[in-house]
Amino acid sequence: MEERIELYCHIYEKIREKLLKENPQEAPAVALKIFEEVARDLRARGMERPKKAKASGKSERGSATKRQREALHMFGIKDIPEDLSKKEASEILDKLVGFSKEGDSQSIAKLVGG
Repeated sequence: MEERIELYCHIYEKIREKLLKENPQEAPAVALKIFEEVARDLRARGMERPKKAKASGKSERGSATKRQREALHMFGIKDIPEDLSKKEASEILDKLVGFSKEGDSQSIAKLVGG
C-alpha cells in the first residue's frame, strides 16, 4: 500500500509541476482533477483479472506488462524497449519507487534519462 501511495504522490507532483509553468494559480486545482482521472484509470486497470501464469514459468520471463509500461511512463521514461522483460521492468520500478520514497529526484532523473 505504501508503494502505491508513493506512486500516486509522484504522479500528482509530475502533473502539478507541468501545470505550474502555464498557470501557477490554477495549477493545484487542475492538477487534482487530472490526477483524479489518472487514479481512476489506474484503479480500473488494477481491477482487471490477471491472466493465469502458465506452468512453464514463462510469465516471469515474458515481456513487460502493459501496467509496468504505464508505470514506467508515469515516471517519465519515454522509450521503453519492446524486449524489456517483466523482471527488468520490475527491477526498474522498484528502484524508482525507492528513490521516490527517499525524495531522491536526482536519482530518478538519472534513471529516467532526464
